[in-house]
Amino acid sequence: MAADTREERSRSLLVGVGLLAVEGIALLASGLWLGVRSLSDDVSNRAGGETGAIVAILVGVGILFLARAMLARKRWARSPVIVLQILFLPVGWGLLQSGRTGYGVPMIVIPLATLIVLGVARALTPE
Repeated sequence: MAADTREERSRSLLVGVGLLAVEGIALLASGLWLGVRSLSDDVSNRAGGETGAIVAILVGVGILFLARAMLARKRWARSPVIVLQILFLPVGWGLLQSGRTGYGVPMIVIPLATLIVLGVARALTPE
């Protein structure tokens, strides 16, 4: 029975790390898209687009770094993961309120699923 529980926790940890990786890759892709788009001639605020692109790319790289740390079960990675997931929730809520459900629903569902799955894996609790 103990082996099954450990295997279940490992599977949950892999799913949680996979969700973190999806978030990181999505932010990287969004940052790259925003950066390319800010280079076009029809952009009203080029500096804002470039700044948003840089921030999205840096946060995406940071999340991928945290995913790797969570996979290695580094204790220091727990708090930043929790904080980032909680910070994504009001962003998703704001997107829902502005009528962008295609962006808002994933911004709420994926962080909640990540917190739940990593909680099941006991990756977010002290040992």
